[in-house]
Amino acid sequence: MIIDKIFLKRLGGYFILVPFLPFWWLQKLIKRKKNIWIFGSWHGRMYSDNSRALFEYINQYHYEIVSIWLTGDPMISEHLFKKGYRCYITNSIRGIVFSLVAKNVIISCGKSDVNRFFINGARIFQLWHGAPMKKNGLDENVHSQEIKKSNRELDNYFFWRFLPKYFF
Repeated sequence: MIIDKIFLKRLGGYFILVPFLPFWWLQKLIKRKKNIWIFGSWHGRMYSDNSRALFEYINQYHYEIVSIWLTGDPMISEHLFKKGYRCYITNSIRGIVFSLVAKNVIISCGKSDVNRFFINGARIFQLWHGAPMKKNGLDENVHSQEIKKSNRELDNYFFWRFLPKYFF
């Protein structure tokens, strides 16, 4: 049955993360700097949407804020660096360090826009990427009911999946 396959595949992925849990909770002890903001969009694959607009605005008008774009794409990183912006690869040493010390995280799709493993304790602002009329999550046509059931089952075992909550 497809539900069982999806559930088992995702469950296996979460068991890999179990050894990471102590570090996840220890991140709460790190003092975060309120003038460091990190931005990301489309799971680190694009430079777009509302987080891009805010990133460019902050860079243009608020010099007191250190704004950093995190991406998984080296081409985006190079492009932004040439424009004079701070941009680092999400899983690089600098990307991880800035994820650990940034007080504010601005995203447009989800926590995977930035390095989701190193942002516990930061304030996360979800700007979204689409129009407000869109039914969030319901526009996907790939086994949406099976995935929803799988997500509910995983939530029972892995409570940290949606920590911390978003600020809107």
